[in-house]
Amino acid sequence: VPSEELRHDYQRMAVSASQLQVVPPGVSVAASPRSDRENFLSARRLPVDAQLIVVVGPLVRSKRLDEAIWHFELVRTLHENAVMLILGDGPERERLERYARLVSEPAVVKFLGYREDMPAYFSHADVVLHTGEEATRSVAVMESMAAGVPVVASDVPVNRGLIEPGKTGFLAAARSRAMFARYTLRLLENPDLAQQIGTAAAEDAERRFSTRGMIQAYRQLYEELIVA
Repeated sequence: VPSEELRHDYQRMAVSASQLQVVPPGVSVAASPRSDRENFLSARRLPVDAQLIVVVGPLVRSKRLDEAIWHFELVRTLHENAVMLILGDGPERERLERYARLVSEPAVVKFLGYREDMPAYFSHADVVLHTGEEATRSVAVMESMAAGVPVVASDVPVNRGLIEPGKTGFLAAARSRAMFARYTLRLLENPDLAQQIGTAAAEDAERRFSTRGMIQAYRQLYEELIVA
């Protein structure tokens, strides 16, 4: 199973603990140097002083992206140079684009669809938001952490298993626009804190869910099964 949360779920369904082993999914992000930020922004016709708030994932209702867009508008009252980039596609895209036009100014909430160059966006993001309340771990959260980007995520069980609040990211009460905005503003206004949290997140990601660690965990599992 990929997480402790799912292991506990299976145990509650009377699956023996001896039949369960946690093998966290591995993520690998080849980060782009931050020194390329000006070129990155210019190539995408973004202002040179833009503060990038990135959301990643399928555009489905469980991601609660309308909450993310509204929260972004709270942030923009103090940071007019903030830009939200939404990476991903899905059945909710048309509705969300209409919603963004109603509550925000043109060109500050950008729907970019699925991107092959996703790591570049992680590398240059100032904050990654995850407002979803799913029961499974978000690969986007893990990839953001691996890229050294501060994450503000919903305070739900799966995210508690990924983020140590105040050290490797922030957890905001689900559906609390004010709390999401408060943590995002704290990161945007304190670059040293953002860098500290991003560095700690990258180190934690390397230790707990690197591709190398996943391969090693599977190797150990297979060796144990062969011996048994």
